[in-house]
Amino acid sequence: VVNDENERAMPMRRGSDHERHLAEAELRNVYTCFITPLIDYKLTGVEEKNQKLFNLLNDIMNLSTRELDKVQGHLRQFILDDKGLVLICTFGLRGSTFPNMIAQRALPFSLSIHKALEEELGVKSKIGATFGKAYCGVVGGLERHEFAILGPSVNLSARLMASKDNPGILVDKNVRLLTDQIFFKPL
Repeated sequence: VVNDENERAMPMRRGSDHERHLAEAELRNVYTCFITPLIDYKLTGVEEKNQKLFNLLNDIMNLSTRELDKVQGHLRQFILDDKGLVLICTFGLRGSTFPNMIAQRALPFSLSIHKALEEELGVKSKIGATFGKAYCGVVGGLERHEFAILGPSVNLSARLMASKDNPGILVDKNVRLLTDQIFFKPL
């Protein structure tokens, strides 16, 4: 029911939501990991084949959340579109910043999900990972919005994942310099 009282209250709520979104936005150092499981993602029209795809997507989601839960990372996005399946995972958001986060959580996650996808589901994957400053906050309007992580390091992570030179996992120089337990060969 819309009445004068509700209409007067709406702008106040919207204004406070807008102010909260602005107040919660921040620049943070974030580890961003783009993962593309290399699967045939096209629907065929054959119910049995489509159901196999849906089951595989569900298994990938369950495996990803299981691996992220072990190291307290975040799944930013799980998207299937005309370019394929992409997962975006992050470390370093508010509430998930830890000492030695890259060496002890983020990079071990990237290695473990790459291995688990292949060993448990028979799915090869390509991963791109970076560490750098990014905008972390709400984007969009008051009625329709989402939390986003934006910045050059995020874009680089996506490009590393999609690179034709990616043998499985590519990381940027910042990630390479923040770990001494794993050797990464520069390209």
